[in-house]
Amino acid sequence: GRGPRNHFWDPRPPGVWRHNESNEPYQSRAAARRASVATDDVPDAVPRPPGRGPRNHFWDPRPPGVWRHNESNEPNQRRAARLTSARGRHAAAVR
Repeated sequence: GRGPRNHFWDPRPPGVWRHNESNEPYQSRAAARRASVATDDVPDAVPRPPGRGPRNHFWDPRPPGVWRHNESNEPNQRRAARLTSARGRHAAAVR
């Protein structure tokens, strides 16, 4: 298939797509973010829970250990938690 936009294939080992301008090896944004929170440099890393996380989220091993959204980096809250907090805010605003 075609490589990432604005990248060219570098056949030298390890064989990576490189950016035309920066020459940086290609990483998907999610992979780059996951690499930045690698467990080995986290002293008290929280193990990743079994199963798949929420869509578009990656596991942040730093305490308290949360699923974070790939784009916003917001810690994931279950939909129910969001709804109750929204309801609380709404009720407070009405009063």
